[in-house]
Amino acid sequence: MRFISKGAEDWKDKKVLLRASLNVPLDNSGKISSLFRIKRALPTIKTLAKNSKSLIIIAHIGKGEKDSLYPVFLELKKHIKNLQFVTKDGYFKEKSEGVFLMENLRAFEGETKNDPDFAKRLASLADIFVQDAFAVLHREHASVVGLPKFLPSFAGFSVKRELKALKKALKPKSKSAFVLGGAKLSTKEPLLKKMLGIYDKVLLGGALANEALAARGFEVGLSKIEDGQIDPEVLNHPHLFLPEKYTVVSDSSMRKSDGTDIRKDEKILDAFAPMGFLHGVDFLLWNGPLGYYEAGFVQGSASLISQIEIFKPEAYLGGGDSNAIVEELHKEDIFAFRSSGGGSTLYFLENETLPGLEAISNP
Repeated sequence: MRFISKGAEDWKDKKVLLRASLNVPLDNSGKISSLFRIKRALPTIKTLAKNSKSLIIIAHIGKGEKDSLYPVFLELKKHIKNLQFVTKDGYFKEKSEGVFLMENLRAFEGETKNDPDFAKRLASLADIFVQDAFAVLHREHASVVGLPKFLPSFAGFSVKRELKALKKALKPKSKSAFVLGGAKLSTKEPLLKKMLGIYDKVLLGGALANEALAARGFEVGLSKIEDGQIDPEVLNHPHLFLPEKYTVVSDSSMRKSDGTDIRKDEKILDAFAPMGFLHGVDFLLWNGPLGYYEAGFVQGSASLISQIEIFKPEAYLGGGDSNAIVEELHKEDIFAFRSSGGGSTLYFLENETLPGLEAISNP
């Protein structure tokens, strides 16, 4: 795999096509609520804008053509001189010298369908392709796995930074802890087995903890689970930890529980790491909220953040909703690294590669 450098490439007469990660969250008024991904993308954008004849930036936001990258354009204009915005209608028209942000890639159905003709049309825009959208490298989309077949391809600074950090996370310092939240145990169990063999402590949170409680024979009421089944090798592993305390709610009450007395009309909506879980821990990797973040249950995650501040491990954050919680609580600075990925982070930790990396390594 080839990485771009800080100006070593002689691309002054070249058109460069950059796949960036600009899928930022927008509030109800359409304003950007987190600049994290934009800040992470800027070093690559600025370097390519300086060292190429023209830079064409493609990215997605949201899930379909109703979502627009125009708010991102307004923010990028503060950092990139003479940046131009190109609507869907102007996508494949000839571009002169300059820097262009193209409208939402997912306005074209060929993107998510990995249509080879669409990938070829994208490639026709430039002479060189740079992949810097780590957050989508697990997806079989045209701009991820299709486009590199038609252009010389490189990886950008953000991808390089992610790979360096995640490779380090696969060989953690001892004593180490891995915290895995969220849901969908069936998709995460292979990773869980792998991390139990690497990390000294592995804590389950979110709906994953509900699965473990059910598998151990405890009532979980109306809590979110798939089938309450976990491989005994995982369930009985000496490195596996479950939360010490849960927030459970019903139609008429909210209370704390140790997980052994949940009623059939209650559901678990938050989970708390054992007190002192991070005591003596030198390295922490955390991916996924410990509670139902979308409904405002962040106390369990906030409690884990407090332990990070007290025990001060070198802490890496896996991205996704975990990033949103950390930013909401203004605790970004306690992390040595925060991933811009979500699903791509978990995919890489499990497989140590990604479809998008394979595409630019073996076009």
